[in-house]
Amino acid sequence: MKKGIALLLTGCILMSMLTGCGNSTDNKTEEVSGQGRQEENQEQVHLTFLTNEAAGDEQHLEYYEQLISNFESKNPGITVELLQGGDWQDMETKLNAAMLSNTYPDVILCPLNTFGQRAALGDFMDLSEYIEGWEDKEDIFDASIDIGKYQGISYGIGGFPVPEVVMYRKDYFKEAGLDPNSPPETWEELYDYAKKLVVMDDSGNVERGGFDVPISDPNVTLMEVFMRQAGNKIIDSEKGEICIDQPSAIKAMEFLKKFIDEKLTITYQRGTDDPVLSGKSAIGIVYLDSAKKILEEDPSMKDKLGFFPYLNGGEEAAFTGYRVMAVSETCKNKEAAWKFAKYFYNSDEMWNRYEKFGNIPVRVSLSDKYIQENPELNKVVMASVEKGTGRPVSGWVSVVTKYEVQAYEEIMNGVKEPEQALKDAAEAARAEIDSQQ
Repeated sequence: MKKGIALLLTGCILMSMLTGCGNSTDNKTEEVSGQGRQEENQEQVHLTFLTNEAAGDEQHLEYYEQLISNFESKNPGITVELLQGGDWQDMETKLNAAMLSNTYPDVILCPLNTFGQRAALGDFMDLSEYIEGWEDKEDIFDASIDIGKYQGISYGIGGFPVPEVVMYRKDYFKEAGLDPNSPPETWEELYDYAKKLVVMDDSGNVERGGFDVPISDPNVTLMEVFMRQAGNKIIDSEKGEICIDQPSAIKAMEFLKKFIDEKLTITYQRGTDDPVLSGKSAIGIVYLDSAKKILEEDPSMKDKLGFFPYLNGGEEAAFTGYRVMAVSETCKNKEAAWKFAKYFYNSDEMWNRYEKFGNIPVRVSLSDKYIQENPELNKVVMASVEKGTGRPVSGWVSVVTKYEVQAYEEIMNGVKEPEQALKDAAEAARAEIDSQQ
């Protein structure tokens, strides 16, 4: 009897266990099936990406199409549509039209002047938290992070740096009894070197300049880099101040004017035929691409040319143009847009762009690799990018530039003294800005 009861209890326990196991299996099946249905029903994210890098250039277009394809394959839930802009004016037109039609691009790669004006209008989302939490942030150059800030807030990430470097003729240094491997580092040294390097003809005219100072500077990059070396901000966007009439700016223009007054430079307009590029001057500030072109066209110039990144007028500063990637404030899929931005700046893509187009990488981990490609020149380039900044990130930049150009020409052509010209320019810019508000 006891044996029968024991068998009966054992059977009940086994049945209970089997029933429990059966329910557990059913629940797991339902859970897995539910997850599958959730994945199937997950909404696809579509992003639009505007850049003018691919406009009218098949090689760039092919690259961006491949970039997007690679990103989409690694992120199956996201698709990206490439939109093409032209020059910065065409970009402005497209962005204005997009704002009116509620079709503003989700991600924008734009020139620095466009970025500043659009950030001032509130077009871009605040990326501060995203950048602070970015696992690769410490590997991105500080200059690239800083250039994407407007009024202290991060609205973008700088890339595609286009630096200016100081180029000089080693052979002319030797002729003047100067050490060809010791270029000037400070304003004072530059002035002293220029006096030794200038060559005059029998009539007292400059035959070969000591240092290039143009009578006009349409892009104001020379003007502004010397102002920055004197400690001037041009425009302080955080304080909302125009700074071009401050003592530091006046000091910079007075220094440059000496080269014209004392006949240490050839008369020319910047951007037309910079004398140092044609051998008519000993020292000049040039775009990197111009320097590379000389070396490519005439390899024998390698031993005659030297480079250094910047001068010191109290502060070390260089001019470096940038493009900035930003995410629009109206973007409905900000996480996906940030994911695309991070992918755009990953090491592999950055090096790929260098190999294809010569774009300078902005990652610390790629610096040594880049320098090894051309040690003498690329070391200078990296130093210039590290200390370099572009035009002011401000909604006022186009207005201020207009009056800077005018003031520069007045100073260099002797129409006004530096202090008066800069004071008039700053007042005119402030008045125009006030009238627009």
